[in-house]
Order: sequence, then structure tokens, then C-alpha cells
Amino acid sequence: MSARNELALASGPRDPALRTGASISLLIRGRGVALTLATDAVPQAMAAEVAPAPVPVKINPTKRILRFIVPVTDGPSYLGDIDLAVAPDDSLSVATPRLMQMLEPILKPDVLARLKAAIGASDSVTAQQLAAEKILLSYDSQKLALSLAIPVTARRTSAMSLRAANDAGGETLQPASASGYINLRSAIDVIERGPQRGLTPPVSLIDGAARLFGVVAEGEGYLSLREGEPLLRRTGTRLVYDDIDRTMRWALGDVRPFGTSFQSTPTVGGLSVSRIYSILQPQREVRSTGSQSFSLFAPSTVETIVNGRTVERKLLQPGNYTLQDFPLAEGANDVRLQIEDETGKRRLVEFNLYSNRSLLDPGLTEFSAFAGVYARPTRAGIAYSNDWSASGFVRRGLSQRLTTGLNFQADRNAQQAGLELLGGSGLGLIGAEVAVSQRDGRTGYAASASFEKLIHEGSGEGSQSLRGLVELRSADFAIPGVLLVREPMAMRVSAGYSMTFGRDAFLTLDGQYSKDRVQKEHRYSLRASGGIGIAEGLSLVSDIQFERGQSGHSALIRFGLRKRFGGRSYGQVDADSRGVVKSTFQSSGGRGIGAWSGSLDLTRDSRGASFNGNGTYTANRAELGVSQIATYDTGGGSIRDMRTSLRVGTSLAFADGALALGRPIQDSFLIASTHSSLRDKPVRLDPQDRSENARSGLLGAALEGGLSAHSPRLLIYDVPEAPAGYDLGAGNVGLLPPYRAGYKLTVGSDYHLLVIGRLLGSDGDPISLLAGKAIDLGAPKRPATTIFTSRAGKFGAQGLRPGRWRIEMPTEPPTIYEIQIQDDPTGTVRVGDLHPVTARKGER
Repeated sequence: MSARNELALASGPRDPALRTGASISLLIRGRGVALTLATDAVPQAMAAEVAPAPVPVKINPTKRILRFIVPVTDGPSYLGDIDLAVAPDDSLSVATPRLMQMLEPILKPDVLARLKAAIGASDSVTAQQLAAEKILLSYDSQKLALSLAIPVTARRTSAMSLRAANDAGGETLQPASASGYINLRSAIDVIERGPQRGLTPPVSLIDGAARLFGVVAEGEGYLSLREGEPLLRRTGTRLVYDDIDRTMRWALGDVRPFGTSFQSTPTVGGLSVSRIYSILQPQREVRSTGSQSFSLFAPSTVETIVNGRTVERKLLQPGNYTLQDFPLAEGANDVRLQIEDETGKRRLVEFNLYSNRSLLDPGLTEFSAFAGVYARPTRAGIAYSNDWSASGFVRRGLSQRLTTGLNFQADRNAQQAGLELLGGSGLGLIGAEVAVSQRDGRTGYAASASFEKLIHEGSGEGSQSLRGLVELRSADFAIPGVLLVREPMAMRVSAGYSMTFGRDAFLTLDGQYSKDRVQKEHRYSLRASGGIGIAEGLSLVSDIQFERGQSGHSALIRFGLRKRFGGRSYGQVDADSRGVVKSTFQSSGGRGIGAWSGSLDLTRDSRGASFNGNGTYTANRAELGVSQIATYDTGGGSIRDMRTSLRVGTSLAFADGALALGRPIQDSFLIASTHSSLRDKPVRLDPQDRSENARSGLLGAALEGGLSAHSPRLLIYDVPEAPAGYDLGAGNVGLLPPYRAGYKLTVGSDYHLLVIGRLLGSDGDPISLLAGKAIDLGAPKRPATTIFTSRAGKFGAQGLRPGRWRIEMPTEPPTIYEIQIQDDPTGTVRVGDLHPVTARKGER
């Protein structure tokens, strides 16, 4: 029998619920109790070993207490595993601490408090004690699990979040205590034609960060070998600390403040603090979405329909629920909850609301504040002025449909303060902003009003949008940091309408008017564009523009044909009324290592022609790029300019002593290598059919540099060349990266062996159908490994390491074994028949 078959025979599936349930089912069958069980719930080899038995009445036919580890369910929900004791009279009791942990998020606080008081200091909870609170605990022979039936009146109100399915799950790997990286992106030009032929000296953009004790030091700069430029030019450095408990980011150094309304956002040197949910909690839905509460008195299927499309269908148990965080499209939304109970009775809950990224949920507050001095870029790097600057804003959701805000900005020359109001309703989103400024004793003002309405059709393929804006500024309106003696813009009005009705069909209309008081000019512009499909993957597009100003007016008409080639390539040819003809082709392919993209475009007008080509390739340790530019002069009849640009980007990272070379890191990263027991077998990160995001090899560990701060990520790993019986663990890690954090992952461990054998009692009979534990005598504080025996006493223990182990089986009294495990390059160790260390009276 193979090692894999023996493991299946001994321990069943890896899934905890199925594995435990299968073992329990065999244990009960071994005692003469037959349970109905789906064929695929028990390993085939083990199922074949157990003969069908008649259905008796009792669960426990013995005269002693049976103890198991079983899964616990609340309706269809799996809550976890628990220690179960079945008395000879079939009465049930479970471990108190574990049950309280399961019930705490489900029960109302007063119900939980009464239950704890009734249990007292007892280590176990009986079914009778639970029944006093009308909570039914029963053994479910169909699911091979304990089933909890909890009344609606005892349940907490649950938040039904439709975004939970996209989360990566809980964290299973913690960031390194010390980590850092440096990115190097370099470019060099080869000029084939032009006034300066030859090879231009390279330039490089350098950026990096180091994280220690939660504080990040980061910076950017340029490295240049070109004549007349400094070798190294610093463009920014800062310290950053994210206070996650308070959802605040602190930054000290070269920062660009966040701005709103009429504020400017210059580069400054100083201290800033901000709470921007899209940065610190990007997965949290903070926009005002409304909520809908409902109660279920029987198990029911709840189908959530947003804008005519089903976004989730979920079976819920009786309880009180609040719908939250559902995936609304921006604009007007039609939300329906279709609830159907077990009897087929249906009811419908409907509500409409307007959603926009700028509307905040009631009670939520975003803010940003800064104080420091202006910093200006120079040829030598950043130069700091003596001019102080301060700015800030605060925005708060007052209700589901109203968000308001205040803002200020000031320096020694000018000061500004403003007010923002934003309201959403079925009519659309209406915004109003006003600001007052002061400079050199002169007071100015600015005001704007906006309107936006987005409508999504039920089919999901069409949408409409209508937008409008009116903005006024007085001549003396001043914006700190902007050196203008007089505000040039007096008025600006814009309006637009767009409609899509399919993949290649759209229509857009927009117009603008502006009044410039400095040039005393009125400008108008109108534009209409559209497209319509004329064949499979082929569409006709057009564009009409008209502009008028003090210098005259102009009109342009453009027509084009666009052809799609699959889902990642297209070509387009355009011609306009000014005699310009342009052809474009873009394509991409692959994912992870080996991914590529390319584009070509050729433009011809009355002066000549130009050609542009670009290509990128994603390698394991670098990103590569090439571009070609050529210009042909019709008058001179020759190529005026031709050059080739070569680009390469790479990074070097470290995390808790591990080093890795890879592609440029965007924010956070993970370094993965294999344990010494795998003998340098390559590890693949996020493996796909023909590629992966990163892999280890001759140049060392694998580097995944695409982790986003504060965004959950489930990263999958694999070692295809690992021995057949080698335990790689879960095969994935859950990550929630802090800002600029690094992770160190070692795939494999000393605990990688699969140990197969048979347990015999002192009388030579097998220890049948029991769950025991294996204890590492070299690390006694390490959690024990659970092992299961088949009817013949066979077991397969996964995740053991070389050394001395003790196996304890829960017989009366316990049966003890001690074994010495030797390492095996195949990952599988067979120990044969094992006998107890000592024979005890009464052993079976």
C-alpha cells in the first residue's frame, strides 16, 4: 500500500471537519452504531474496511464515557471543533472555555451572562444547562457533528457583509520586526538619428524604505551620470507612523498635504497627521450606503439584488441582521432583499439610495492637517524656504445623505477658510463649496455648485451619467502657495452627459464655458463622441469638437474603426478633418512571470510621420522595457529623429535577516525560501497554470513585491518538487500588511514527516478507532499532534519531525507509546507495529 493510501486509511481528509467527523463515524460504527454518511465524507480505503451495520438506538453502547473531538455547527455555519463527552446514558457535555468562545459572538450579552453564571467554574457544559436558556445541543448523525439550535430572541444582531467573501481571511503570518528595500529604475537612450547621436549616460530613480518597530523611514532620489547634473539628487525623505487603533497616519519630513475644495497641495517640509480611509482602511466601506435591518424566525435564503443583478445568495439562520457593506455602484442604486424561508414563503424588502465615494457614513470623520515650510525642487535637490505654511480639513458624515466639511489654509502672505456641503438623494448628488480668503488686506471669495447623477440599468451592461458644475471666483480670491497677484478665472461652467449600452456602444456629450478676467476672454467648447458596434468585435467611433475664443474658432471631426482581437488586444485607425491619420495597436499576454505588453502607433499629417513603439516584459527578478521613437520629415525627405530607450527596474529587500532580489516593490513585500529539509527545492508564489508571481532559484529566495498596505491578501505557495509525503503546511498564508512592511516566509520545517504505523495493545489486539495525540519530547510545550486509528489500529501522523515522540491513546487507563523517528529523504517514515511502553491492568 502506498504512503498516500495509508495516510488516507489512517487519518482521512485534511479538512478538520471532515477528518474528525469521519473518524467519529467509524468510532461509533466500531461500537455497533451505524450512521448515514455520504460516500465521499470518508476515505474510500477506510470506508471499504467498515462493513454496514444495523441501526441501533444508543450513541454510546459502552459502560464508560467516550471522548471525541467533533465539529460544531450553527445551522450551515461551521463554528469550530470542540471536546465532546458522551456518557453511557447518551447525555452530552462539552468543554466550557471552547463553547463560550463560540457562543460569545452569537448570544446577546445578558443571555451569555446567565449561562456563565449557571455553569460557574465547571470545566464542562451539559446539554441540560444549555436547555435552560432554550439552546438545544444535539448530535447530528447526518453531519457527524454537534448541532446548536439557538432561538432568535437569544441572538445578537448580526452584520451581513457582502464584502466578506473577498477578504483574505485571518492573518496567519506576522510582519518582520525589521525590514527594508531599495528600488532602482534605470533608463538609457541610444540615439540613432538626430543632433546628438550615440549613447546617452543613464539616469536612475531610487526609492526605498526601512521599517523598524512600526516606524517607516522612506525616501526618493535621482542618480545621474549626465554632464552638468549632480550625481545624486534627493527628492524627498520622511518618517511615517500609522496609528491603526485610531486610524491616523503621522508623517514628518517632505510631504504633500491632502487638499479639498479650493486648497492647493504644494510640496512642504514639516509634520502632518491625517485620517484618509481609502489609505488606512482601503477595504472598509466608508461611503454612506444606508442600512436595512430585518429579522428571520426560520432558516431562510436571502438573495441580495443590486441594480437588477444578484450579488449574493446566502442561507441564514434565525436571528436579527443588518445589511452592510454591499457593493453599490456609484450613483443611484436600487437594492432589494428577497427572503424565502424553508416553507417557500417569500417577502421582499426594497430601498433606494444614492452612493458616492465622497459621502461618508454617519459618524465617520476624515481629516488632514499640516504645519511646516514650503519645499521647492531644484537641480541640486529639495530647497526649503523660510515661508511657513499650514493647512487642514475635516469632513464628517452627519446622516446617510449628508456630509459636511470645514477647511483652512494659510501662509504669511494669504489665508483661506472654506465650507463644504454634500447631499445625496434619489435625485442625485448635490454639492456646494464656499471659501473666503484674505491677502494684503483684500478679501476674496470663491463658490461652486455641482450636480451628479449616475443611473445603472438592471441588465448591468448599460449606464447613464449626468454631471454639472458652476464655479465663481472673485478677482481678489487668493490661494496660499499660489503666487498670483489677481485671480484670472472669473467663471467656469461645465455640463456633461454620457450613456453606455453595451461593450462597444456609447455616447458622450459635454460643453464648457469659462471667463478669463486677465485676458478678458470668453471661451466655449462643445464635444460629442460616440461608438457603435457594426460586427463582432468591430465598432465605428467618431468625435466632433468645436471651440471658440478670442483668437477665433476651430472645429474638428474624427472617424475611426476599432477592432478587438480577443480580450487583451485591439487595433484602431482614425482620420480627422485636418488630414491627420493615426493607426494604433495594443496587446498584452501572460500573468506574473512572463507577462508582456506592447503597443505600436503610426501618425501621419501634412508635416511628416512619426512612429512610437513600446514593450514591457515581467521577469522574475526585474521589469524590462524598450521603446522606439522615429520622426520622418516630409519637407526634408529624411528621418529627423530616431532613438531607442532601454529601461530596467529591480529591487533588493531584506526581512529579519533574509535577502532577496526581485522586481520593484510597490509598498509591502514578502521573501519566501524553503527549509533546509527541502534541499533548495524552488518555491512558487501564487502559482498559475504556466507561471507564478515569483519563485526562488539560483539567485536566492523568491520576492513578491506587490502587497498593498492595509489590504488583506491570501498568498498561495507551493513546492512542486517536494517529496510526496512532505508536509508543506496549509499551502497559503493570510497577510494584512502594514505600511512598507516586509514578511519572511520559510516553506517547510523540521515537522515535515509523515509517520505511518499500527498501534497494538498489551494483549496484541489493535487500538481501534480512537483519536489520540503525539507529543514531541524534545519540545513538550509544542501543541500535540492529533492522530486517528483505523479499525485495524493503523495511523498516519502528518507533521512530525525526527526525534523522540510519545503517543498517548485515551483508553482506560491511557495507553502510552514511545518511538524514535529517523529522518527520511522521501518524507515518509514507516514504524511498523508499536507496543505500549508498559502493560497496564485493565488495558484492552
